[in-house]
Amino acid sequence: MEPTCWEKTEGSIVLLGGFASMPALYDWLHGGIMAGWINRCCPDAAFADRVCYTSVAGRLVHGSETGLAQERRAYVSYSRICGDGNVWGDGLIPVQSALLRGAQEIVLHGVAHFFGRWYGAAAVIPLWWHDGLIKREEQVRQGV
Repeated sequence: MEPTCWEKTEGSIVLLGGFASMPALYDWLHGGIMAGWINRCCPDAAFADRVCYTSVAGRLVHGSETGLAQERRAYVSYSRICGDGNVWGDGLIPVQSALLRGAQEIVLHGVAHFFGRWYGAAAVIPLWWHDGLIKREEQVRQGV
């Protein structure tokens, strides 16, 4: 019997709508200082041989310079984080900035960063908990 992800690794990391990548220019943003440090010290899924990585992004608001208020706020936030405001994200973090290269990636449609149906909502947790942890364990067993 193949060892499970938990037997082969020292643990797991689940990133919920956080900065997985962003231009160094924006290190000063709220989570940017931490993200910049992480990107310098252990870029991407640097310890994938020992850690099961899962990154989760929400896809709720498309940024728009001329759209509704929520879309305009997202546009400004996304522009500051990834340099392009005309993308999808969770209302604060663009999808492409929340996904860690080398990690199991989960994009949850209709999930927000901090309002309404967010990552920690009771109905949302099973979507990333099961998919992020159980499916990753299956992939490790299959050598993916």
